[in-house]
Amino acid sequence: MSFGALSNRLFFRTVDTSEVVHLGGFSTTNDMQLKYARMMIFVKGITATNQQFRIVILPVSGVGTAIATSDWFDLVDITTLTANWVGFFRFDFNSEFIDATSDYYVQFETQNYTRTADTAYIGLALDWPNPINTPSVTTKPPPGIEFYGLE
Repeated sequence: MSFGALSNRLFFRTVDTSEVVHLGGFSTTNDMQLKYARMMIFVKGITATNQQFRIVILPVSGVGTAIATSDWFDLVDITTLTANWVGFFRFDFNSEFIDATSDYYVQFETQNYTRTADTAYIGLALDWPNPINTPSVTTKPPPGIEFYGLE
């Protein structure tokens, strides 16, 4: 079996100050206890102080009481943070039950985070990029997220 080289291009969606990023919906084929999620994140020009990030899972309508909320991920915990850092954030959950008969909606939230134009921001790696040079495309590609749990 052979493997191709990893692309030398990644596409990210930047996060604005106080923005709640809507990641879209998901469902599962088996009941599970949600343990953690992970996302690829790009950090540009941010000095880590008290910035925090988390994942919230809601009913499929995207409104109402959260079904599961991850612990806050602290940017200061990245010991290898540089001016242009890319890697995975892990968002831990407290074994919340996810029912296979329901659909869910996911969002990304920030706390104490401020975007400074194009010099200091975070970007969420996209699951798939929009086609280049297609201004008529109205759909926004979702950031990629992976969920891990126990059946």
